This record gives sequence, structure tokens and C-alpha cells, in this order.
Amino acid sequence: MIYLYNLVLLFFVFLALPYVSYRLLVKKDKISAYGQKLGMYDITPPRKGGVWIHAVSVGETNTAIPLVEEFSKRNPDVPVIFSTGTATGQALARKKLADDVTLAYFPLDFPMAVWSALSFFSPAVIVFMETEIWPNFIYQASRAGRKTMLVNGRISDRSYERYRNLKWFLAPFMNSINRLLMQSDTDAERAVTLGAEKESVRVTGNLKFDRPPPGENESREEIRRIFGIPAKASVVIFASTHPGEDELFLDASIKLKYEIEDIFTIIAPRHVERTADIKKLCIEYKLPVRLRSEEGETSGFTVMILDTYGELAKLYGAADLAVMGGSFIRHGGQNPLEAAAWKLPVIFGPHMENFRDISQKLLDSRGAVRAGDKAELIAASAKWLADKDAGQKAGLRGYNVILANRGALKKTVEAIEDLLEN
Repeated sequence: MIYLYNLVLLFFVFLALPYVSYRLLVKKDKISAYGQKLGMYDITPPRKGGVWIHAVSVGETNTAIPLVEEFSKRNPDVPVIFSTGTATGQALARKKLADDVTLAYFPLDFPMAVWSALSFFSPAVIVFMETEIWPNFIYQASRAGRKTMLVNGRISDRSYERYRNLKWFLAPFMNSINRLLMQSDTDAERAVTLGAEKESVRVTGNLKFDRPPPGENESREEIRRIFGIPAKASVVIFASTHPGEDELFLDASIKLKYEIEDIFTIIAPRHVERTADIKKLCIEYKLPVRLRSEEGETSGFTVMILDTYGELAKLYGAADLAVMGGSFIRHGGQNPLEAAAWKLPVIFGPHMENFRDISQKLLDSRGAVRAGDKAELIAASAKWLADKDAGQKAGLRGYNVILANRGALKKTVEAIEDLLEN
């Protein structure tokens, strides 16, 4: 099976060569990052026998950071390697994690790159976050006697349908993973259906419930001052937006202004590369707009675009209401827990498949509402912004959902320790 996979992989490598050349020669990407992805590490290797934790991008990195910190605190003598697949994830890890954690890029899933990385780091246990299945890596780790674990595992509805068609290929690799810690019973059942050993699958909950909000000890007034947001405004944050949603959100903001005069809108795109396009839209809508990265006078603006990395979780602390992007198109939604951790009422659209259990818990608690279209989004937003007391009570109900579902972090750390010892 692995040989067939590598043949297909080789085909895509040739297709990707022009793009990689473009990134290196035109965009001036750092060549050291590509070297690491090919298994050539220009860093000091950690001691053998450590724990290697891998997260792909910013979202998984944010979830993994408390796991890395808690494991390191409990096991100070065990070397920890933390890897990401993207530059944004790597930048966040370098900003947040201590110097005694070895930071690197995860190798591309090529046989030689994987072999080189495993030889360089020599970990005893390798931990993948959420939905990471890398056939060559899992295959070679198993052959080398390295133990592997999937933590905070989830399999979305869309992914499950795709994976079921590939079960003939995925089953041997799912079967090779020593432990699979899944977020819910549904995720666990799906993992077993796709080939994981039933005895190796456990339900430990969602690590996202255990994440403290950044800046939780700072007041709303202080956070607003830091971000240049009017102190008395009613602030709506449209979080992690995707193409096809910005027009809807800006139109909703304009209509809300007829009912909530002092409304201030924050657009936080999922990918900051879209900042210029969103700013152009704001100008077309005749909305005074500024970027978070811009310095100078902050008064006179009604829209701010968050064009910086790693600040969204803290920026929720300045808002009165959060609307989740990725949920008004068929993307599957974005994580609403960072907003709920700040006791904000949450609104999301009809597509929250990637956060099915979380969104349902918030709906059941009445800490969130689902808006089927723009009219329902405007109505729900206007209700909570006009009645701040009702909005605060809804936010508190959502926060209580978080408190009631914590505990995954402790279970996950204990599971890693158990695998490390046995």
C-alpha cells in the first residue's frame, strides 16, 4: 500500500515544483524552512527519547500550546519537539513557547525526508493533533519502534464521507497508531470504522475547552485601548471570515447601524493575505476603515480589519458579540470557544459541521444562536446589542459550557505519559 502511495506522491511532487520555485525565487520564502521540510535540520538536536508534538497551522498550534506547556511542567526532564507545517503556525509557536522546547518544521511525507527527521530527533512518542494522518511518517515510525498518538481527534462529516471511500488505503495506517484520543463518541466510532483498533481508541474530550483566553486578567477598557477601539462603542467581531462572507457581514453592519448607532465592526479574516481585498470592499461600501497594523489616529473609523497574527483570541475581550466565519458558506465553521471563553454571546451560520458538538452544546445552553441567513443574523445581533444585559447572560451561559467540559488536557497529558512509560 505504501508503495502505491509513494508513486502517487511522486507525481504530485513534479506538479508542485514550479510553485515551489516561484515561492523561493519570487516570494523569497526562507530556504531553511524548505530544508527542514526535506529532513535537513539546521538546529541543535534534542536528547533522544523525547516527545514530538505536531500541529499543522495556527488553529492547531493554539490548541497544542497548553498541552506542550503542561507536559513540560510535569515532565521537565523529557525533551519536547514541537513542529508545525506552516510558517504562521511556526511564528506563533516561536512567540509563545519557551526556549527549552525544540521548534522545527514537520517533514514533507517523503520517505527520505521522514527517515531523516526520525533519525535526527529520535523521539520515543510522536503526537499528532486532531486529524493528521501521514502514511509514510506513521509507517516508518512504526517500523522504527516509535509510538504514535492522535490527540484531540475529530473526523468531520465531510471528511468521514471522503475517508470511508478510502478505507481500503487508510485502514493499515489507522491500525498502526498506538493511541487515538478522540473528542466525542461519534469521532471514536468513526475512527474504529476507518480501521483503528477499538482497544486503542478513547474519548477524552476537546482540548479547546481547556484553553484560557489570552489577556483574561486585562479589563475590556484596557484591551480596547490597546487595539484603538472606541471605549463606548457596541463592538461586533466577525471572526475568521472566508471569501463569500465579507460582503454579507459588511452589509449586516450597515443595516445594524440604523438600530445601533455607535456600532464598531471588526473583520478578522481567516487568512490575513485577504486584507487588501476586504479593505477594498469597505471602501466600496463607503465604510471608514483602518488596519490593526496601522498607527496613528483611531477615531473616525467604524471598521477595523485584523491584519496581524495571533491577536484574535485576545481581541474577543474587546467585543460585545462574536459572529463566527466559515459558517455562512459551506466551509464547516470556525471554533467559537475562544469567543465563549470571554463570555461573549455567539452567532454562527448554518454550516458548523467541523465544530458539530461544540456548537450544539452552545446552542443547548442558549449561549449561542444559529442564523440561517442575513436577516436572521441582523435580527439576532440587534437583539443582543440593544439589550446588553441579555447578551451578557447569554455569554455567561456559553462560558459555563466551557467550565463544564474541561478536563481533556489532564487526560491527554496522562495518556502521553502512559505511552512514554509502557
